Amino acid sequence: MGLALSVLFAIGSMLGFGLADFIAKAILTRSNIYRTLLISQSVGTVPFLALALSYGNLFPGQSIFLLDLLCGVLSAFIMLTFYSALRLGKATIVSSVSGCISAFAVVLSVIVLEEKLTLVQMLLVAAIFCGILLVAFDKTDEASSSSSRLSIVLALVVVVLGGLNVIIQKWIAVSHNILSSFAIVRLSMAGSLAMLFPFSCGHTSLHETRKGYLVMGLLGLIDASAFFSLFMGFKTGFVSIVAPVANSGPIVTIILARIFLNERVQFRQKIGVITIIVCVVILSAIA
Repeated sequence: MGLALSVLFAIGSMLGFGLADFIAKAILTRSNIYRTLLISQSVGTVPFLALALSYGNLFPGQSIFLLDLLCGVLSAFIMLTFYSALRLGKATIVSSVSGCISAFAVVLSVIVLEEKLTLVQMLLVAAIFCGILLVAFDKTDEASSSSSRLSIVLALVVVVLGGLNVIIQKWIAVSHNILSSFAIVRLSMAGSLAMLFPFSCGHTSLHETRKGYLVMGLLGLIDASAFFSLFMGFKTGFVSIVAPVANSGPIVTIILARIFLNERVQFRQKIGVITIIVCVVILSAIA
């Protein structure tokens, strides 16, 4: 039951991350990266901070508190890198490459956390990785441009740092008060972004309106909810199961980008999407 519940949380996280990536790409075509991230993440922090304060125990203990701070700082850097990649490249490709966080996270979970998988689960997880790779590689002329190549490099940086952060999130998630820890992570993330404000003053943004700020706030709430669902998945299940499912968000991003942003999807990418969806369904059913 616990494993099945963790997969449900992972699916919720997958849907949230996929939708958030699409909204972020749409916003970043006309808005400043830093301002978009600062506003969205600050708004996403508020409801979870309020919930944590309502429980009257915001401090989770010194060791977990330090992990919370580290996770927040690392998350801020990862998000800045990811948003930069999104602005440079296609959402379909950047989101898919960053989805390989799960591959690195699974390797670390087996090495560091000593998690064990059944043969069927290993095959399904491997198939999800293959699906992500099929989705990620684009051989069109646009993909060979310098900005597109840089976006993939940045996405790979996100993969490595994100994989490390997943292990930290797992340690945090198994603590006694996950809500307070999550609120501290979000505060640390927002605080880290706020400290970068002096370095962003020279940046200008285009066509930011009241509606744009509302969309940024919505982005923050969706992103924070997806992260919290991920934390709950880690608390109730294995990283090696939850991470691949949660990081399959590119299937949502690809569908939305194809419909609303008119980004082309190649045949191999369609095969990758189908592979990911089928494996996630089977993994959920046998959990």
